[in-house]
Amino acid sequence: RAKAPVIATGGFRSKVAMEAALAAGMTDIVGLARPLCIEPDLSARLLNGAADAASDIADSKKLGPTKFLSAQSPFPFIKVLNVFGMQAWYLSLIQSTARTGEPNVKVGLFGALNQLQSNLKRKTKAYLDDMDALGA
Repeated sequence: RAKAPVIATGGFRSKVAMEAALAAGMTDIVGLARPLCIEPDLSARLLNGAADAASDIADSKKLGPTKFLSAQSPFPFIKVLNVFGMQAWYLSLIQSTARTGEPNVKVGLFGALNQLQSNLKRKTKAYLDDMDALGA
């Protein structure tokens, strides 16, 4: 048994599973990072009984409608692109929540990757402009 509190994160989506892990002493805290990107009010809704589980919308996110364009693609490049797309998608949810108070779950993986690339390009240019202005 761990002497420090244990925090488990990753994979918890249902209230039943979270409560079972806590009751069994398997964890002291359940982390909900990705589900909270999609549903910022999820913790409150789980606690007050308004929700029994996290949304499964992320499960449907993939580059395209076929297996060949999903994370289960037989092509390694497509698999990797899906992984990077999901990371960019979660980042776009955090950014849209910061801007508007609501995550924009309608953005697709290509849209999220494009947003990420545009933001990085803009920030890199601003940095380089600042360095030029300082004479660096």
